[in-house]
Order: sequence, then C-alpha cells, then structure tokens
Amino acid sequence: MAATITASPTGRPRDDRIDRAVLDAAIELCLDRPYGRVTLAEIARRARTSRNAIARRWPTKAHVVRDAFMLHNSRLDVRDTGSLRGDLMALTHQNLELFSSPNHKGLTLAALAALGDLGLDYPGIPQPRRHSIAAIFERARQRGDLPLGVDPIAVTQLLGGAILFRSVILDQPTSPTDVATLVDTCLGSRAQA
Repeated sequence: MAATITASPTGRPRDDRIDRAVLDAAIELCLDRPYGRVTLAEIARRARTSRNAIARRWPTKAHVVRDAFMLHNSRLDVRDTGSLRGDLMALTHQNLELFSSPNHKGLTLAALAALGDLGLDYPGIPQPRRHSIAAIFERARQRGDLPLGVDPIAVTQLLGGAILFRSVILDQPTSPTDVATLVDTCLGSRAQA
C-alpha cells in the first residue's frame, strides 16, 4: 500500500484583512480621483500593505477596482411592499439613491473604466444582491403577482442599467414618475396600477 503524501502550504496563511484593506483603499481612492490617477502603489500605501501582497491577489489595478465596486454594491435591502411593482419601485429608488450620490459616481466611473481595461469582464451581480433580487421575484411568484412572460433577470438589468445610465453617464435627475414609468415599462401594461 502506497503512502499518501499531503503537501503542506508554503508561506504564511492568507490574511483576509489585507483583501478588505486593499478593496477599501481602492474605494477611497476612486472616490477621490479619476481612475487613471489611481495606482497600485497608492492603493498599497493606503491599505498599509505591499504591491506584492496585492499582486498575489489581483493581477491588475482594473481587477482591484472591479472587485472594490462589487464589494461596495453588494448590499441591498428591499422590504416586501406587498406587490411586485412596489418592490421593484423600492429597488429602483434604492439604486437611484446609490448611483446619484456624488461619492458613488466616482467609484462607478472608475469601475466602468476598469471594465473597459478588462474587456468588460464583469462577474455579474454580487451574491448578496442576487439573493435579495431573487426574493423579490419569488414573493411575486408566490402571490401570483408575476406577469406571464416577465423575465426577472431582464427586468433587473433593464432597471439597473437605466438608472446607471441616467444618473452616472447622463448626470440627469430621475423623478419618482420616471421610476414608475421605467418599472411599468419593464413589467408591461398588465402590471401598471
């Protein structure tokens, strides 16, 4: 019978606190200056770590900024309003508040530039956000409130994309009436109240 050899890890165990410090530093820098002026050296200095520690985790600045954006956008708290339309209105208003905040615009623009550097390599909606969005559509399904033919993923992308475009790219205000129009358009006339 042959003996099983288990390789032991080399070096120190990975410190997750460094990951968080690097992402937090990247967020701070992207809020403070344009993406082109953010450097890995400055991220490392703010995170109180080395460029080598960053390079072991992320291959480029663009990867760091993309992941920082994902972390910053992972939280979502949409209460049950009693209807799919109401839940989507609440979700869209929450996205509007997030994308309209002056601080968040800088980070979003940096993330868009980073995605350009990465050839639009976007891992998708962060897991905690995905669960909250799935809960909205599951509640609607259970209530019989999900119109036939409505694609939850398409609705979510259309609403988020429209708010991102209006708030960050065009820098246009979005009224509650605009939000209602967006939601009703995505759901079709059957869901309009």
